[in-house]
Amino acid sequence: MPLFRPLADKVETFVKRFRRGGKRESPSHRGGGHDQRAQTAGPPSPPNPAAAQRERHVRRQRPPARSTPMPMVAPANISHSRGEKRAPNTRSVTPHSKSHTPIPMVGPPASISANLKHPRPVEKSLPPIPKALPSIPSPQPPPHHPPVTTHFEGAHGFHIEHQHLSSVQISGTSKTLFEYLDPYIAHGAAHDASERSGAPTCAPETRVVVQQEIMTWMRRGDGEPESKYMMWLSGPAGAGKTAIAGSIAEICRNERLLAGSFFFSSFSGSTARHSKRGFVATLAHQLSQHDSLHRFKEHLILAIERFADVFHKNLKEQAEQLLIGPFQAIWDQCGKRGWPSVIVVDAVEEVELEKHDDAGRQQHEEAQLEILNVLFTLSQSPVFPFRILVVSRPEPIITNFFSTTAHPSTIKLFLDSKYNPDADIARFLEFKFADIRLKAGITNPLWPDQPALDKLVDMSSGQFVVPTTIIRYIASGLPQRRLKHVLGLDLAGIGTENPFAVLDALYRFILKRNQGHDYDPYTVVMWIWCITRGLRTSAPQASAQFWRQFLENEEGELTHCMAPITSLVFVPPPEDTSSPITVYHKSLIDFLSSPNRCGDLYADRATHDSFVADRIVKILINKGPVVPPSSPPGDPHGFLKTILSFTLLQTADRIPRSWQVSKAFSTFLASLSNDSKAELATRPCDMVWWTDVLLVELRGTRSRWWLHAMYCGIHKAMCTSNTRPSSSTLHPDARGIKFCMPRGVHSVEKDNSGPGQSPQLVCSQTGASGTWTDWNI
Repeated sequence: MPLFRPLADKVETFVKRFRRGGKRESPSHRGGGHDQRAQTAGPPSPPNPAAAQRERHVRRQRPPARSTPMPMVAPANISHSRGEKRAPNTRSVTPHSKSHTPIPMVGPPASISANLKHPRPVEKSLPPIPKALPSIPSPQPPPHHPPVTTHFEGAHGFHIEHQHLSSVQISGTSKTLFEYLDPYIAHGAAHDASERSGAPTCAPETRVVVQQEIMTWMRRGDGEPESKYMMWLSGPAGAGKTAIAGSIAEICRNERLLAGSFFFSSFSGSTARHSKRGFVATLAHQLSQHDSLHRFKEHLILAIERFADVFHKNLKEQAEQLLIGPFQAIWDQCGKRGWPSVIVVDAVEEVELEKHDDAGRQQHEEAQLEILNVLFTLSQSPVFPFRILVVSRPEPIITNFFSTTAHPSTIKLFLDSKYNPDADIARFLEFKFADIRLKAGITNPLWPDQPALDKLVDMSSGQFVVPTTIIRYIASGLPQRRLKHVLGLDLAGIGTENPFAVLDALYRFILKRNQGHDYDPYTVVMWIWCITRGLRTSAPQASAQFWRQFLENEEGELTHCMAPITSLVFVPPPEDTSSPITVYHKSLIDFLSSPNRCGDLYADRATHDSFVADRIVKILINKGPVVPPSSPPGDPHGFLKTILSFTLLQTADRIPRSWQVSKAFSTFLASLSNDSKAELATRPCDMVWWTDVLLVELRGTRSRWWLHAMYCGIHKAMCTSNTRPSSSTLHPDARGIKFCMPRGVHSVEKDNSGPGQSPQLVCSQTGASGTWTDWNI
């Protein structure tokens, strides 16, 4: 401290004198003392220049004093105060320099204190002064912590009421929302899906009145009295309902009103488009894609993680947990401005179950009713602020629902003469014929003339499917000639009993127009039935390449035979190996399903099953397609797996029992035509090859079922035939097996055969086993 600096300087000077070993007399005795040492000592020594130089060098090497000097104890008989009066015998010690910084000390040694009055030589010298102080480690900086992300950064002057805090721990391996939903989403059902790229929409300046009425309801404010959140748009087949629904969805998307959409379809696209399974998950996914609904997305993934089995619940439970629950959690926490407000659901009547059986129609209606009940529940929820447009045919089950359960809360629109469909059809024809003239190079702007247009409008009877089909037919050939064909249709016998009489006449004309040696309309009808109803509903959509391999007896046959009906069915080109064959309008299926409407083109279920069974036998005999696939060869295993998905080979249960498998294959055998039986007699199936393919290469549960069924059918066929198999057709290990088992159930399994060995087959009835190297049906 500044108070002790003069004192420290004095002590330092005194100590240095003793170190030099000087023998000067004590300052206290100068001028009058009689001390013995003072008397005997000689005159004072002259100054030593070398010592002074060393002292100056030491001072320069000393480190600067600490910012806080260490405490020290003042020696005795030395004044502590700068203003205190000194003793008369003392002398002041002048500091060496004003800039000198003293070295801190903790009191002087005892020898120095004792000799202040009686100085004598120091017997023990002081320890040397260090040239440098020990280094003190610099303080370490505090550990770095990353900044905490918060939604309240920089916020002040607020308070929280009715807080509900929860801690959510999300592990690093958590799935994304899309990963949770993807297996259950019907991607092709959205209005803008690639699968619907050719879906119809309203032509310009058509259906204006009905679209305006729907959009007025959709733009209506929530606070208006008696606001209804569900609308049902219905009309007869071919009235243009799907086109209106697609146009409304597009308008809402452009105005940022569309929250979600689902377009069902029973005859085109993926199987998910006619199943109820992915309905709620698809809507939840579409809602989560809106930026304004990001809070809904956060709570949706929490709901999925909390209710892990939600996708295995019924639709009502799924809607409660995936839609209503998340919206209820955020309802009072965020504003609703900027939210979308419309959901569009089309073709509810085309919802089907994933299996066919005797009670199929009733179960399809139950699935349709379940979807309608879910939509009605959502429309009544106060936390689900979306208007729902439902579009369908006026089927009895749907009409009854909107007339009873949903009647007070639904706005109903029916496409009848009130909306003047004839005027819309006339504008549609004018628009389409202008496009045909441009593409065909027809320079006459008055073609077709007004009488032709009026007749086409009259033929349509308010059904947009009629002019749509006519336009496709005319555009697929020479336009002038094909227009004459349509105008020359014989409509004299058409009465008013059949509202689809004109459409039926048009379908019959197109299907039978090119009947000749190389074109059989009945065969084409069989193909259409195979393509639309041959596979089980839960099977993946088969590609056009598969149908070429399954149906053709000669390469290019399918393309040639389907060319005359391209106005009814879309067939991808041969180089397209993935796209499916698509029927443009469901009214064609309705036409072929009614014997009163299609007449001699009608094929009942037994005829269709016989056709499919005969084609399967050809596959069995040829070990694959009748026409070998050209390059690229494709996927032979995928082709065989698709064959296993035919409805004719299916059982009622997903995991059938042995008797169900045997019954299914027995139905297949009973459906064989005489021609197929005769072919089997001359060209037997190679059962060893099929056993190896089904059990080794395909390795599927359905493959084992099918092989099991094939052997069951073999046993049954042999039991019911008049001739028994000769021993020459059996392997020696299989001889002696009893085949006459009218109600017995037989199974064939593959045991642990070594590599390169033939499969070992076991009959569960007799227990006989062996290597069956040859087996003829």
